[in-house]
Amino acid sequence: MFFIRTLNAREIVTLKKVKLPNAKEMRNRNIIGERMRRARLTFDPPLTQDQLSGRLAAKGITLDRVAITKIENGMRCVFDYEIPGIADVLKVDVRWLLTGKK
Repeated sequence: MFFIRTLNAREIVTLKKVKLPNAKEMRNRNIIGERMRRARLTFDPPLTQDQLSGRLAAKGITLDRVAITKIENGMRCVFDYEIPGIADVLKVDVRWLLTGKK
């Protein structure tokens, strides 16, 4: 059984003071985005986000163009199971993707 309670004025004021993150604060939700974009663009020939999406889909990783854009802009987290597939498709080392070092 659920009970519904009405908030009092003090609780409402407290709720209003909760600061929501803006677009700049939402960035940097991953550490591979910038290197992922660099690897995609230096691929020979350079891959579009749609082409990268298709190659990842062939490996069983479902990332559409919008998700790739968000990863590259730091607005989407990257799941651990996605990183090896991304590295494989882009022909880069996972360590480089994660740290920038070989």
